[in-house]
Formats: sequence, structure tokens, C-alpha cells
Amino acid sequence: MKALVLQFLKEMQNKGSLNYYENHPLSLVSTFGIGGRARVFVLPFDKDALVDTVRVASLYSEYAVIGNASN
Repeated sequence: MKALVLQFLKEMQNKGSLNYYENHPLSLVSTFGIGGRARVFVLPFDKDALVDTVRVASLYSEYAVIGNASN
């Protein structure tokens, strides 16, 4: 994960727009309790935070958007 993305996430978290976790087990958020670890797991609180996060991630790193992790 690029340092610029992590800095952006820290700033957004400080503003109260999202929470992010590093090395987060996906089993905690999937319906069946399975999954590996995400290098960075982001929970945006609104649409704007989601759009901004995806925009920054697409410029500087690889990312995947996961819905409810139920299938």
C-alpha cells in the first residue's frame, strides 16, 4: 500500500469520514466467517467518502470493493 493512500485514509479517519484497519481479517465481516486478511480494510460512512477513497486507491494502489461479503 502506498504511503500516500495510507496518509489519505488517516486524514479521512481523523475527519470522521471513515474507519480503516490494516491487516484486517475478512472473516470478521463475512457472512460465513471465512476469508483471508486485507492489507487495508476501509469502512466509509457515506457515499462521498467511498467515492474519494476509490478515486485515491485507483491512482496509487490495487483495490477491491466488497459488498456485504455474503456470497
